[in-house]
Amino acid sequence: MAFRLPKTGREARARGCERALCPTVRGGEGRLDSEAELAVPLALRLLRRTPRPRMLKHFSTAIIPRSPARGRAPSPTNAPRSIPARTNPACAFHRIACMRFPWGAVPGGFLDPPSTTSPAVPTFRRNAYRSRMSEAPLKHVAALTNELWAPQCEWPKGMKWYQGVTVPRTRASPRRRIWIPVVVLFITVTVLWAYLYPPQDYTYPVRDWFPSEPTRELTDAETAARVVFRQILSTPPFISRNPKIAFMFLTPGKLPFEKLWELFFKGHEGRYTIYVHASREKPEHVSPIFVDRDIHSEKVGWGMISMVDAERRLLAKALEDVDNQHFVLLSDSCVPLHNFDYVYDFLMGSRHSFLDCFHDPGPHGVYRYSKNMLPEVRESEFRKGSQWFSMKRQHAMVVIADSLYYTKFRLYCRPGMEEGRNCYADEHYLPTLFHMMDPAGIANWSVTYVDWSEGKWHPRSFRAEDVTYERLKNMTSIDVSYHTTSDEKKELLQRPCLWNGLKRPCYLFARKFYPEALDNLNV
Repeated sequence: MAFRLPKTGREARARGCERALCPTVRGGEGRLDSEAELAVPLALRLLRRTPRPRMLKHFSTAIIPRSPARGRAPSPTNAPRSIPARTNPACAFHRIACMRFPWGAVPGGFLDPPSTTSPAVPTFRRNAYRSRMSEAPLKHVAALTNELWAPQCEWPKGMKWYQGVTVPRTRASPRRRIWIPVVVLFITVTVLWAYLYPPQDYTYPVRDWFPSEPTRELTDAETAARVVFRQILSTPPFISRNPKIAFMFLTPGKLPFEKLWELFFKGHEGRYTIYVHASREKPEHVSPIFVDRDIHSEKVGWGMISMVDAERRLLAKALEDVDNQHFVLLSDSCVPLHNFDYVYDFLMGSRHSFLDCFHDPGPHGVYRYSKNMLPEVRESEFRKGSQWFSMKRQHAMVVIADSLYYTKFRLYCRPGMEEGRNCYADEHYLPTLFHMMDPAGIANWSVTYVDWSEGKWHPRSFRAEDVTYERLKNMTSIDVSYHTTSDEKKELLQRPCLWNGLKRPCYLFARKFYPEALDNLNV
């Protein structure tokens, strides 16, 4: 603890206090003798010359009492209140000398010769005092001052007049540095948030720490395919004056929710186009907006490469319109969850294509891989995902331009392969292709809601009684994409739905709904 004196300038801590307090001693109850006059500036010198008391085992201060003639004298902080004080300042300085510097507290136990320069003390008295105190222990200083001032000062009962009061040093509680844990907490939360919710196009640098797969020489077909893909992806998209969304319906026959879609498109003519691929029979449309929107169709087998052929056929037809900038694949059981403006702004404003893609190490994932796909497709690059996509024009052109990887999946990804494995091209072809060619360009989740909670081969279907406002509201509020691996661990994979780096609800559409649910959906 530092002894605080009034801030009257730099000299206030040295000679100023002597000049201010020494006259008070002489102006008290009579003039003290020469040794008493010399003891007062000595006490001040001791206070000023002694180092900070961190090295002292015991330390305390006293209260300088009020003087009737001079007002309140400077008082140190944190002073013990148990010692009575007289109005004579000499008593206060006596206590300061005895209590602040108890026996043995100063290194060596001796005082340096005092160099009193106060003009109030005559020269011969200073010299006499120096000669007398030059080698005197600190206890003798206390004895000298007590001998002169003991009759004028009151001391606690049982305390001898020559003893110094030693009080254990009371350290002030260190000021808590609150900013340190706050900064640590902020950094921790930031790192965890960046790890759990990375930007869409972010690639973890940790991957560079592990040994990469040995490089190999590309085949001629691979080199040609990658040149084409690189050229397509690096070319700036065509700027259309009237950008539109192509809604591509993949259906076996009629569309049971045409009336619902008519309400969805109403009032937004010129901002969308419709394409219908009916694989079994030509549908009879009940809504005028679907009339003459059918394209040439072929038969589609479930789980066969013909499903991918139908998707490529729809994309090729939709790419003929240069104003189509985004392409959405829908089934006959799909319904919209938002209005058209919300869907349009969501898709047209995104920097990514919404294609479901994840790694499944189980029998419904990597187990379907065939080594016959080597060297173009390696097992580590084999991915799985939902076929219901929404992609940008450049990615649609990549799908149409590809023949190399499409051929691999057409030949070696089908039901009834060797060793009893079943591979379904519509679940693996597009996720694997874009994971290899443009992993940063896809969102790795689909904008079409599908309920796989029942754990069956097909997703859950919703009947009329299942369609409630609460259920639809819950679908529109989901902002995390979930996948469950098919291995023994049954690991739940969670991925936040990030739209241009911002977390937003995932789904714009939902399936599978029975035709009987139409009335409840129109409400």
